Order: sequence, then structure tokens, then C-alpha cells
Amino acid sequence: MSIPVLARPREEWRTSPVYSVQQAAGLALVSSATVRRWLYGYSQPGHQMRPVFPDHEDENRHLSFLEVAEIVVASGFRRKGIQLERIRSARRYAAESMEMDYPFATLNMKQYGLHIVTEFQEHEPGTPLLVLDTQGQLTFPGMVAESLERFDWLGQWASRWFPVGKDVPIVVDPQMAAGRPTVEDRGITIDSIMRRFTKGKQDPAFIAEDYDLEEVSILNIIRYATENRHLLAA
Repeated sequence: MSIPVLARPREEWRTSPVYSVQQAAGLALVSSATVRRWLYGYSQPGHQMRPVFPDHEDENRHLSFLEVAEIVVASGFRRKGIQLERIRSARRYAAESMEMDYPFATLNMKQYGLHIVTEFQEHEPGTPLLVLDTQGQLTFPGMVAESLERFDWLGQWASRWFPVGKDVPIVVDPQMAAGRPTVEDRGITIDSIMRRFTKGKQDPAFIAEDYDLEEVSILNIIRYATENRHLLAA
């Protein structure tokens, strides 16, 4: 199978470091300590861990949207019980196969990922990264497939992400509000809505009228943000 080779993305809004480790961890539903280990590895007496994303040296540097996107996908693998060493090796293999940075954050991963991962498993046997669906076809584990489906793509790279699914108008768009979770296509931060609702004790109908949104949209945002507190950490 011929896989298009993509150049490194040049858009600053995708590659500029704007997310703290804590913000990235909140979006990916993992701890800050976990993100730090994935980025920088760690060394303790009798135990060492190599980084999953090896291109990080400055522990004070913030992360770009594409780096956060990769952490989100890796988190999906981990929540399905995939060993970290397999994720590390698979990412390296995908990067080499596609000759590109950010292999977990490209449309190629969605379009050709099954082929790449199948080749990887043949090349490096071990804990499988794919599962069988109800029709007996190989596919990504549920959390990984869902993570990829929640991204929008522009020019083959992830351009924005819907952290609780595309049926809810909450989006992480690096071109709006410094990449914080916002109302889709509006740039209104979820945090500002929740502050008005929880601290300002404002009625959802009033908030909706003020923002020129449907009240049901505000109610859905409040409900999902309440159930997904990580949104407010980003």
C-alpha cells in the first residue's frame, strides 16, 4: 500500500507550545505525572523508563496542539490495556513508515493506521494493538477509534478536537481562545459559561440569551462540562 508522505506541518497554530502539562493531562484524562513520564521518561534506582514521545528536552516547555493530540491517542491505547512499550514502539514505527513527525495526529493514521499497525505487529510480534470487531475484522480498540473520530482534519493534520464527541458543541480548536475548550465556531470558552453558572448563579436561559445560543445548547454544555471536569482544567 502506498502511503502519502507528508511534510512537517508549518502552521504555527498547530505547532506553537501553548498547553501546559497539566492542561494536556486534563484533556487526555491522565495524570500530569503520567504525561511527564511519557514526554521525558524517568530514572529511579532499579527502574528506568524511556519517553514515548522522545523529542522533548526542556521540561518547562509547553506543548502544541499536535503534541496534545498524540497524547490523547496514546491515552486511548493505554485505557485499553496496551503496554506502554508497545505504544512507544508502534509510534516509532509509524513515524518511520510515514517519514513524519506527530504520527498519531495525522489523517494518515486514521486512513492507513490499520495497515501500518498490522505491518508493525508482523515486524515486531508482541501484545496486539488491534482487536477483532463483530464481523471478525481487525480494527483499533474502541477508545483509540473514538479518539481518531473526534478529530477534524485540515491538510492531513489534526485541526481541532471534540473531547466529548461531535454531537456536543464543545471543541478544542487551536485557532480559538488559545486552544482552550470553547463552544463550536463561537470562541466562547466553556470555563466562562461554567463560571457564570456556578459562581455567578446565572440562569441557563439568561446565559443562552446573552450569548445568542439555544438554551438547550447551554444546558448540554453545562451537563457535559460537569460530568467531564477535565474540560475546566484545560
